[in-house]
Amino acid sequence: MANTRSQSSKGKQNQQNRPGGNNAARRRAESQRVKPAATRVRPASGRNRPSGSRTPSRGQAGLLNSVRAWADTGWVGWTAAIGALLLVVATDNAGAVFNYFGVKLVVLLVLTGFGLPFLVLNAFRSPLAWPARAAWAFLAIGLASAATSLAPGIGFFGYDQTGTGWLFFVSLAALWALGTRIEENGGRLLERTLLLACLLDALATVIESATAGSGRLSQAVQHVPGLFFQGGQPYGLADNPVFSAELLLGGVALLAYRSENRTRGWWAMTVALVGADFLSGERFGIIVLAALIVWTLIARGRRAGGLFAAAVVGGYALGYVIEKMAGTAHAGIAASQRLTTTSGAFGPRIHEWKASLHAIANHPLIGIGPAQSGQATTPYIGLDSGGQYFFDIHNIVIEIAVTTGILGFLCFAGWLLSGLRFARGPLLLFALVVFAGNLVEPLSIITTSLIFLAFGAAMVVTGEPPAPDGDGGGGGGGGGGGERGSPWTVGSFTLPRALQPVPTSERRPEPVPAGRTKVLVVSAGAVLALIGLVWAVRINIGNDHVANGNSHSNVATLIAAGSDMPMWTNGPEAAANLLVNQGRTQSNPADFTQAIGLYHQALGRDPSNPTLWSQLGLAHLDLRQYAAAESAYRQSVRWDPWASPGYFGLALVAAARGDLPAMVGWYRHVAITEPTPQQKRVLSCLEKAQAHHTTVDTAVKTCIIDNGL
Repeated sequence: MANTRSQSSKGKQNQQNRPGGNNAARRRAESQRVKPAATRVRPASGRNRPSGSRTPSRGQAGLLNSVRAWADTGWVGWTAAIGALLLVVATDNAGAVFNYFGVKLVVLLVLTGFGLPFLVLNAFRSPLAWPARAAWAFLAIGLASAATSLAPGIGFFGYDQTGTGWLFFVSLAALWALGTRIEENGGRLLERTLLLACLLDALATVIESATAGSGRLSQAVQHVPGLFFQGGQPYGLADNPVFSAELLLGGVALLAYRSENRTRGWWAMTVALVGADFLSGERFGIIVLAALIVWTLIARGRRAGGLFAAAVVGGYALGYVIEKMAGTAHAGIAASQRLTTTSGAFGPRIHEWKASLHAIANHPLIGIGPAQSGQATTPYIGLDSGGQYFFDIHNIVIEIAVTTGILGFLCFAGWLLSGLRFARGPLLLFALVVFAGNLVEPLSIITTSLIFLAFGAAMVVTGEPPAPDGDGGGGGGGGGGGERGSPWTVGSFTLPRALQPVPTSERRPEPVPAGRTKVLVVSAGAVLALIGLVWAVRINIGNDHVANGNSHSNVATLIAAGSDMPMWTNGPEAAANLLVNQGRTQSNPADFTQAIGLYHQALGRDPSNPTLWSQLGLAHLDLRQYAAAESAYRQSVRWDPWASPGYFGLALVAAARGDLPAMVGWYRHVAITEPTPQQKRVLSCLEKAQAHHTTVDTAVKTCIIDNGL
């Protein structure tokens, strides 16, 4: 017994000496004594539950937490979230393509005004100073490029209905800066707002596709603002299938990031977004979805990745069923077919990208000017493109290099790469996925703007240096700080430490300034936003004048539109075209003279526009001013040697002068640049007329007029 007691005393002594031993047990016992009985017993259910007590479900608790977080979100987060939603859903059109530009431009310029003061603060008083300084350097080079370009107005504002000039670059930098100052709760709010915008775009895509096969329903949908279906493809809420698909894929990326926490809502949203992407018929979606599946398998594990892949398959099945039931063109199947054919997929883009090398060589330092990549690449496209080329290079990286030169490209790359190491989370994954779309599609004031807003909101800053390998800082690039998988390490390859994300510890967004600085920032942002609002409203008024002038054939209204939008050719060009038509119907030479003046006004704003030069040549030809007509047509050929109108006009000038051999020579260029059976027949007829020494008038009547040209 003594031995037993000795062992027991020894055990008690060891327990007391052991950290957390008897003291921990005593604390647990005391805590059990002071706890109310109701907290230790499972809550009663049904009629046995205490009156007035209700345990919220998991979904209700999440909703309550979200409401509390949104209530704590500051004005920057709400401004960014509301602006992002309006960039997608705001529209003033009713079935008219491209009229969306005006109202979305209002939203973009207002957000730009609020973001610019933060861009200034980031450059001087922030750990994000170097990314911000690189952004300012990029903007300075872009401004110099626009000012020295052939069309400074276009370089500064971009073209109407696209608006991707230097001012757009300013907007991207301002949106990024605005995103960096979003409060911590505001980041989650922005994520959910972007997801809501993507779901609304998916709903619009499904409605447009489902009703396209029905005449009455299709006509009814066409009158709903923001909805449009054309060419076998739905336009979503972005008024372009390309931009709509980018939004849908961005929403899928947000859900892929959350694939570890799957709910019924997650399944429904994932399937819906993927199905809408199928209906959009855009080819790059197949590649992006495959990449997201691979990322999910690596970063979230095989189970989550496999279930996400199942949701993607289910979405494609849903899209196919909707398409079959609606009886519309098989847009999704067409997308997979175009993906396997060079001419239908990346053929024209490859020609554009190759031509970009010549454009960069011609303007190596600061480029040809923002929004003017088309005039830089068109002379080098070649006939192998099949007559397909774009005003935009369809690659944001090459677009920057062509328009702002090597210096602008280096600053742009420095901005993104130096900022990338501070980015993490779902918003970064959203930005990367939509950015991938911008590598094969044109810039957009909708999707490209959201890229930089989300990229800025993904920024988290700390004064610590980059973490060493294995520190847990592998959460950048959308992998999630400290979560399973790291996209920064693949096998034995690891990104350089300078490009790795900041440590996961003490992550925080850049705070919104307080005190006098806050007053200055808010005041400056409000003033700049007001200036942007005034400009955007003026542009909308000008576009309304163009629409009303064209619909009512009113020259004065169109001329007024040219005054409202002094940087663009819309007003004077439309007025000149109307005067030319009036001159022909009324045989009034004064109309042609006034039209020529308006064409020159438009060319002063866009001197490299081949269409304007051809229209000017035709007006001179109507007045029998053959030398001026020939000069105008030669300018048209100079700026676009692969289009037939300029050569056709030169052939007409030669015919008016009675020079049949010259006419035949120019028409050979028409048949080369427009190799249709009709043009080949006309050329063959002209060559026979030349061989038989037929008069020019007879050759024109027999070969051109009788062929309906």
